[in-house]
Amino acid sequence: MLKKIVCILLVFCLALSCWGCEQTPGPDSPTGTVPGETTEAGGQVTVPTAPEGAPQPETEEMNTAPETFPYPEENIRPAYVEMFGAAASGSNGYYSGNKALKYTDMDSGKTIWLCPQPGCTHQDETCQAWIGSRVSYLCDYRGTIYAITEDGNGGYLFLTKDPATGERKVLEHWESENEYQYYSNVALGIFADGKCTISVEERIVAPEGGSREEAHTYIYDLASGIQEELPQEYTGNGWGIGGMYGDFLLLTHRDELMTEEEYLDWGERFYGGVSYQEYLKNRIPSEIRLYNQKTGETKTIASEEDGLILTVDPAVHYGYAYIYQKGNDICLYDLQTQTERVVVTMERVVNFWILDHKVFLIQTFTEKTDAGCYIYFMDMDGGPLYLLPNGGATDGMVYGILYEGDGFFIGNYHGGKSVISKADFYADRYDQSRAGGY
Repeated sequence: MLKKIVCILLVFCLALSCWGCEQTPGPDSPTGTVPGETTEAGGQVTVPTAPEGAPQPETEEMNTAPETFPYPEENIRPAYVEMFGAAASGSNGYYSGNKALKYTDMDSGKTIWLCPQPGCTHQDETCQAWIGSRVSYLCDYRGTIYAITEDGNGGYLFLTKDPATGERKVLEHWESENEYQYYSNVALGIFADGKCTISVEERIVAPEGGSREEAHTYIYDLASGIQEELPQEYTGNGWGIGGMYGDFLLLTHRDELMTEEEYLDWGERFYGGVSYQEYLKNRIPSEIRLYNQKTGETKTIASEEDGLILTVDPAVHYGYAYIYQKGNDICLYDLQTQTERVVVTMERVVNFWILDHKVFLIQTFTEKTDAGCYIYFMDMDGGPLYLLPNGGATDGMVYGILYEGDGFFIGNYHGGKSVISKADFYADRYDQSRAGGY
């Protein structure tokens, strides 16, 4: 499993080289400051100016402010608190804190500890806002805050926290049974239809020496507390859950096919030094499957034979829609209707994702990720394809959006995490962002 994870991380790094979250135009960068139309949000937008000989963008720049949307209510991602805050449901703000809970209101820009006790340091269990010794995952789902935190003794807790009263309720506890068994990681996945996914990694140490890792994925019913384990064939080894609806799961398997040259260049060492022919024989091709939890039946939605490409971006679902690529077609699969549709067809797309009810695309000038690019977006239900101003830059995405709340994005800007209103992002006013997001 570790070998496949390393390969996926390498692919992710390659995608980020064009995503350009930490790249900003320098004095010699091929950028322009061509005045655009004044947007409804105010301010001037800049138009990306490509180097001589580069292809022209497929669309013109936007001249009105695009409509923005609240954060979706289902199939939402928890926040990894070391990277960003958890969007608050029903308000324009987010929760954060790796020990005690804080709330940031985006309208006022103020951050407060959710603790009314005078003189409290918010560093131990006496604090009303206390969650745990080290919180790793945080999610506000339907008004209830869920978290994964360490128990201080090598175990993990899955709990809820009431931000108003401070009540803390433990739902599950994973703790070592003996010196030969311990939990190495517990992670929250997506929340949908009153359930969430939980991944548990366990290490078993043999008394005579050596150890093995076991991975488990559970579908946890938030009302009853009942856990159903996903079959082992769909746990680890490149498998993931792309969405939930009722008894249906959208299962994804990622294993990008390497050419023999790529395999000999860097992939061979991650597969134990087996021959390229053996690698081809044993690999599981990339695939998307619809899985019925009750019956165990599966249906292939898209496969490598269809030209399936899975993005490395974490923003792959929006509500019940899941995004993927087949050849030059960018597709959405609707879990509710169990139908697929092509949103847009475009060549040289190297990354794509969904945020703010919009499909975002990165298109390179050539097939190489470091040769310059354009960033586009469009409403996921259809409509015009807009060219993102992107500060006039074409060498990468100046403000790399990662996560969203009702009226804001959290992303990478100038090498650090930053928060920006959606209106300012689309209006090309990146200077209005501020540090934070976690």
